[in-house]
Amino acid sequence: MMTKQESRDYFLQKRTTSNPADSEGIAAQLGVILTGKPIEIIHCFVADGSRKEVDTQSIRRILQAELPWLRWAAPRIIPGTRNMQHFVWDDATMFIPNHWGIDEPDPIYSQLLDIQRIDVVLVPLLAYDRQGNRAGYGGGYYDCFLAECRPDALKIGVSFFEPIDAISDVNEWDISLDLCVTPTAVYSWNSRF
Repeated sequence: MMTKQESRDYFLQKRTTSNPADSEGIAAQLGVILTGKPIEIIHCFVADGSRKEVDTQSIRRILQAELPWLRWAAPRIIPGTRNMQHFVWDDATMFIPNHWGIDEPDPIYSQLLDIQRIDVVLVPLLAYDRQGNRAGYGGGYYDCFLAECRPDALKIGVSFFEPIDAISDVNEWDISLDLCVTPTAVYSWNSRF
């Protein structure tokens, strides 16, 4: 059992030795999960390469080839808030770095997307447990966002690593995952999968 902060510290260090090619394994697992499902729009965070995150640009490219009907969306944090806007992410989308250096769709040139149209959210995380609880970076942006999504929107974590036994300091406002996908396994807490 670990606290969120303990798990963040542990997996930030562990991620420094991760293999970027493992993102392709995650994409393969996601392709199997999403094939044949009534999904139109998938929301995906834009990975920060300096943090050795799962390479979501690679995942998007692979899934676009396998599931060309999917439309993609990417978030933009509204400065000074914990809220996000969501924009269409296609080959024409222009990105600009926010104050953390993370690429976001340029709101001037990007098409805003209604949050209620999102069918699947690929959720960033540092750690997750065997009950589907996650520890992100601690800003609460995704908990706010996921609380606004449709109740049936699928929340899928992506991770290079297996779950820990338990996160000890889960709060009532934390939104748990439906699935978590690793390069070699899929963990499910949703009876539809």
